[in-house]
Amino acid sequence: MNSAKPLAAIYVRVSTQEQAQQGFSLNAQQEALENYAKALGYEIHKIYRDEGKSAKDLKRPEMTNLLQDAEKGKFSAIFIYKLDRFSRSIKDLILTIDKLKDWGIDFVSLQDRIETTSASGKLMFHIIGAFAEFERNIIGDRTKFG
Repeated sequence: MNSAKPLAAIYVRVSTQEQAQQGFSLNAQQEALENYAKALGYEIHKIYRDEGKSAKDLKRPEMTNLLQDAEKGKFSAIFIYKLDRFSRSIKDLILTIDKLKDWGIDFVSLQDRIETTSASGKLMFHIIGAFAEFERNIIGDRTKFG
């Protein structure tokens, strides 16, 4: 009988130094996610860290590595702190979650209390993802119009 724990990947991101100082630091996210994943019975495969990177799209070095490793089946779940740490585009979120599902990878967002293994978890994923994109659009409008 195989008693090995399932493997989890952890993805953390901050886009600004200000975020890092407001409790969203990479280390704070990582510690919370490691504790949560371990409490659920996972062993940590790898930590993927993108510092100073926007979530407007998925073109980030560690995000690319994370998705490549997911496709190769190197772990069975991805843990993130909040959806907006992963992406602020509902289209990118949905397409990525669909790929992860095809690859057999579960997706867990700690602060949003989202997991993609149940119908209610999938619904919450779509709702919170839409709000993350809405927030990104508001920030863009403020920047554009002062």
